[in-house]
Amino acid sequence: MRTVEQFEQLLKTKGRPDYVSFDNDLGKDENGKLRREGHHAAKILCDMCLDNNWVLPRCYIHSKNTQGSESIMSHLHSFIRFQKELSHLPDNSP
Repeated sequence: MRTVEQFEQLLKTKGRPDYVSFDNDLGKDENGKLRREGHHAAKILCDMCLDNNWVLPRCYIHSKNTQGSESIMSHLHSFIRFQKELSHLPDNSP
């Protein structure tokens, strides 16, 4: 898939994937405007995992953009730490 919007729609219709391979630079749309990038897709994936109680799938980053790759990696690592912290919280349900 070529756009963050396609990725988001796939998550909504098909659910959690087994793995995701991220590229950061997704080019321009038909009007010459820069598309949302891979780090936006990483944020959407993490939000969907949180909203749907999914475990983060395996993630690969194949972007040649070092800064973009680091942004994706940083977001994914932060989310993993957050999920680990959540798993250690006591269950306060009645």
